[in-house]
Amino acid sequence: AVSTLRSLLRHATCPVHAFVVADAAAWAAFEAAVAGLPVAATLVDLHRSRRYAEIYGALPTQCHDPEAATGGDAASRRPLRSKAVFHALAARLFLHEILPAVDRIISLDVGDLLVLSDICRLWSYFDWFHPTQALGAAWEVGAPQVPIGVQTGDEGAAKFWAARGVPQISKGINSGVLLLDLQRMRTLDVNGSSWTAAMVASARHSSDHWCGLESIWDQAILNAFLFRGVGHRHLYELSSRWNYIPGTPWELAFNDAQASGLPPEALGRKLHSGLRPGGRLLHWCPSYADIVGDWLMVQDLSDEQSLWLRNAKEYHLWFTAYGAPGFYTGDTKCGSEVWIVHFAGHSKRQPWARELLHFWASGPPK
Repeated sequence: AVSTLRSLLRHATCPVHAFVVADAAAWAAFEAAVAGLPVAATLVDLHRSRRYAEIYGALPTQCHDPEAATGGDAASRRPLRSKAVFHALAARLFLHEILPAVDRIISLDVGDLLVLSDICRLWSYFDWFHPTQALGAAWEVGAPQVPIGVQTGDEGAAKFWAARGVPQISKGINSGVLLLDLQRMRTLDVNGSSWTAAMVASARHSSDHWCGLESIWDQAILNAFLFRGVGHRHLYELSSRWNYIPGTPWELAFNDAQASGLPPEALGRKLHSGLRPGGRLLHWCPSYADIVGDWLMVQDLSDEQSLWLRNAKEYHLWFTAYGAPGFYTGDTKCGSEVWIVHFAGHSKRQPWARELLHFWASGPPK
């Protein structure tokens, strides 16, 4: 949390008020960590919110798990795990009820994020929302980490991405950075129902198809909502640069560490090529030599070398000239500044990621 907050405050040009979802112990730790920093903060204790207790009581407690099935649909259902985490993360979808006096809010996955640009610029996107839009988010960056489709109850995903010319992509938004227009959520008509009712219905729909609610929690609910009916009309799409998950997908080791042929010690010392002085990060595109060198280094391709060289050329063209459609938004050009870097999942365990988080946690000089 300290890394996220310090990086945010270092770049902010406007006052910041943080609403911290935590229990008493976590709140005390937060206050100690931010002592002396120019930020106002308010504790949001979900266990004291009667309204959220009512909403949470309407959310599903079981999910469909095909691996648990021994006969019939009823046998494939089991209780949701990680309920405490689900209780906290699902709350961000109902902040319009939990914080009745707040009109707009930016929700961040603290601890996983570094804010490397002025958060006030991100706030200004609220003014670009269409009257039907209540949510701002970026699509998951890179290849889908969580595939979306019929198996997850998001049947509309394939049609949505095919209409955009990238039928091979099937993914949803990443909820690490969300712009939430709480005032609009309170009044919005979502196909004849309220925002709250629509989120509860989406949670139930999602749990009827898979157990994503216990691993990607609010993200599973939001994507079930966006790909059903007209849900996507309520989304303002953010640039990938506002929720950038760093990766080098052209490297074999990025997808399979064993395939690289390098010892673990060497992989552990690898740096992201987009790292820059001052804790900054750029969107890095590979050169043709980078791709060829990586692909041919660990392969015995004497008979297939020309094919691999041709594939490398096509990949380089697709990534650099065309911008890797479906992986990133069109404004994410080679060498462009990353505004918010998101170390999702296990990526924060990479040595260079830990060092960057530590750099910002210790407070870089102005």
